[in-house]
Amino acid sequence: MNSLKMFLIAGVLIASFIGAGSNAVNAAGTEPATEQLINTTITHLEAALKSVNSNELEVAQEHVKAAGQSSKLILGGTIEARKQGGSKAIKNARQQLEKGDISGAADALKEAIEGFKSLLVPAKPGSQGEL
Repeated sequence: MNSLKMFLIAGVLIASFIGAGSNAVNAAGTEPATEQLINTTITHLEAALKSVNSNELEVAQEHVKAAGQSSKLILGGTIEARKQGGSKAIKNARQQLEKGDISGAADALKEAIEGFKSLLVPAKPGSQGEL
């Protein structure tokens, strides 16, 4: 019985140390998987903007949809607040494309691109989203 308790306590301690280590990595900057999701989102947004500028609205809508889906997978306390601004811009771009407003869609896509590029730069201490 005592060995079972010791085993469980050791397991909990190990799990808590692993969890603390992953938070330290996240606080220092973006993790590689998160960085790849951000880059994928930016790539789709840039492709959507190029399609909007070429008046290929259906292609742009597909890229905006893909950008929205990849942005939903981006997680992390330090970047969550900054991600929300980019996500709102994606939603706005989608609405503008549905209306056929090329100028509005281009503006919203530029805003989304800037927002998601800002995720690649670590947050400054004391900024919104910092723990």
